[in-house]
Amino acid sequence: MGNKSERTRARAWAQKRSPVYKSNVQISSKDLQRPGTDVYIQPPRAQSECKADSKKEIRNSGKNIQKLASQTGRTPISHSSVPSQDLPAAVTSTSGGSDAPNEVFDHTNEVTEVESTNEMVEVDSTNAAQLLAARPHILSDTTPDIWHKVTVKPAVVDRVAVLHAINRRISPLRLIPYFFSMEDGHITFLVNNCNAPLTTLFKQNLKVPFHSIQIEMKVQLRAKKLSLSAILQRIIYKRLSCEKTVLDLSYLISIPEFQQVVYDPSETSQLQQQLMKMVQGMAPNLISLSLAGNGLTTLSHLATIFGDKTKWHSLKVLDVTDNKIKTICDLAIFNSVPITELYLHKNPVCGKYKEDHSYISVIRVIFPHLAKLDETFLHRIPGLPRWRPNYILCSSPGDSAELADQFVEHFFVLYDSADRTWLHGLYHVDAYFSLSSMYLPGQSTSLNARLSSYVAECRNLLHPTNKLRLKAALCHGSEKVLTKLEKLPQTQHDPYSFTVDLLHHSAISTVLTVTGVFRERNSKQNISPRHFMRTFVLVRLANNEYQIVNDIMYITNATTAEAEDAFRYMKPETNLKKIRPLMRLREGDENSMIEMYSHLTNMTTEWSHKCLVTAGWDLRRALQTFIEMYEADKIPAGRFIKPKKSAKF
Repeated sequence: MGNKSERTRARAWAQKRSPVYKSNVQISSKDLQRPGTDVYIQPPRAQSECKADSKKEIRNSGKNIQKLASQTGRTPISHSSVPSQDLPAAVTSTSGGSDAPNEVFDHTNEVTEVESTNEMVEVDSTNAAQLLAARPHILSDTTPDIWHKVTVKPAVVDRVAVLHAINRRISPLRLIPYFFSMEDGHITFLVNNCNAPLTTLFKQNLKVPFHSIQIEMKVQLRAKKLSLSAILQRIIYKRLSCEKTVLDLSYLISIPEFQQVVYDPSETSQLQQQLMKMVQGMAPNLISLSLAGNGLTTLSHLATIFGDKTKWHSLKVLDVTDNKIKTICDLAIFNSVPITELYLHKNPVCGKYKEDHSYISVIRVIFPHLAKLDETFLHRIPGLPRWRPNYILCSSPGDSAELADQFVEHFFVLYDSADRTWLHGLYHVDAYFSLSSMYLPGQSTSLNARLSSYVAECRNLLHPTNKLRLKAALCHGSEKVLTKLEKLPQTQHDPYSFTVDLLHHSAISTVLTVTGVFRERNSKQNISPRHFMRTFVLVRLANNEYQIVNDIMYITNATTAEAEDAFRYMKPETNLKKIRPLMRLREGDENSMIEMYSHLTNMTTEWSHKCLVTAGWDLRRALQTFIEMYEADKIPAGRFIKPKKSAKF
């Protein structure tokens, strides 16, 4: 467990969401490159379920806002589409970073067609200065939906370095590109409303020094006509709740539409500014806003937007977690907003304050109405400890929070896998395991809520039963523990439901509990979600590794509230792997592969077969998994034909 190659960090589960959103907006790179091509923007359809959800959310608005910022160290906010009848009739376009006339976006039609009617003019380094001298007003078109296409030659890979070179050439002016793409190995992008920067480049015949070479640009004037405001509007609608009170603009770069629009993923402040300007008109009664995970180093680009005291009067919840904010002064732009709930953790600024009281007092200077900070309620009864969603004992040696994160991630990834025997290395040779399971009073015991699989294996001491069964239900030894775990149903845990309490941590041992929700992988019937609590006692070994010496599991059916909140958010993949189709092999081919795998690994035929099945009969993948587990000493000796020895590679 101490080996970093064996595991990934648990924080990736609950603090680094990267949800994928689908949309009806389809703008391919070829469309952007082809002059005169029509672009179709399809507005969102009304969803009937929003009406039902609307009534429920209004009744429980205070409760929902508190849930909003509860999950696991950040504020996951539910996403829903907005009924079309509630959409505004007009939105102010801010394409290209400058103010533009109001653009009417008609939501009554099923499809809005955007046509290109302007004649394209192609300019390169041979005629740019000459054309500008002959036609001084050729770049004066400020229509927000008219875009010029720029192609950079020769072929250069680093788009960020190219943009920096261009902006150095025209400094103090600045060119703001959008819609990055590669065409035949050349960088291309679109610009609009950029008369002054383009004029400067035209005067220099579109030539820019770049390291030891000189890059040249080809510009197709009025090459495209498309509505950036419509695309940004679409992004907001997908992230805005039905009542237009909750908006999640976190991890924007994960949204396909946003990826298409942006040029440099590390610099999105201009688009964020345009989005927030549109939000002012589209959601005037916004209660909760999330800007988490957007790589914000400063908030100065939003100062004029949040500085308007006539706006944002209803905003109460703000989430800026997982950014790069370094000073408290950056938060001063919100001092006129009545924020009562703030999420700031996972920013460099938080590390500057070692004591809670100094951190809280500084924050309260800017947010005087604050009642909750980083999931912790600030108002408390004197004499009682401060409430926290996760309790981590910090007064012990070492990084106890890091240990808890690593263990939880590593354990539940392996536990939810198809083959739980990979957990063998986590359990001490003298480990104990016991399971308790019962129905809560008044809970339903319908077919999809029965706990038969767990009751048959449980060890409820208060239940009338014979002593032999109680003794048999207490598993002693890693082999017996693994046998018991393999009997239990296959599971999928919801990491956003986890609550972790690390109760004891020393140089010798650690005790922690994990509670949350999981569901069974059953394709035949829809099993209701389960509630679980597991208490782990870990013992420290050499090389700073830990093993489980006691595992106590308690399982019951999830409550109605837990079931409704479970699996709302997708766990992001921490290691994305290419999915290959399962190989279809004849029986003779399978036997040959099993024999080869057994020869190379010294594993028994039975376990060689299991490993290949788990790897989808991909020999390379199966061998790679074997090497990782072998080097970490996680393979039980009983799986080998002979006493454990080096594999034949």
